[in-house]
Amino acid sequence: MTRWRATRPWATHWQEASCAEVGCVKYLTGWQTVLPAGDAGNADYIRRSGMRFREERDADLVRFVFEPGQECFTGQGGGHRRALERDPVLWRDRQILEPMEWMDTMNDYLNGHKGG
Repeated sequence: MTRWRATRPWATHWQEASCAEVGCVKYLTGWQTVLPAGDAGNADYIRRSGMRFREERDADLVRFVFEPGQECFTGQGGGHRRALERDPVLWRDRQILEPMEWMDTMNDYLNGHKGG
């Protein structure tokens, strides 16, 4: 069986982006992080983060309600990516092909396999 793929590898076709660049919902609307009341390490990390939030507590949970317009934790950690304007890498099985060669070869393959 022949496998055809068009890929955009992370290392060459994507770049790190901010929350604003990717339209991150958390950036646009704010978000909440809920922790168990005894999770002092993560709660202290959030308190020292410099981010704008409101803290709510009950007996079992601590809720941090973050304001919109600031980088979420994913964005701060480099987790948001945006695609670069690059053509995908075109594969037939494990071989990389140029775009026209990929199209011609795939067309020939598909025409040769009609009906079964």
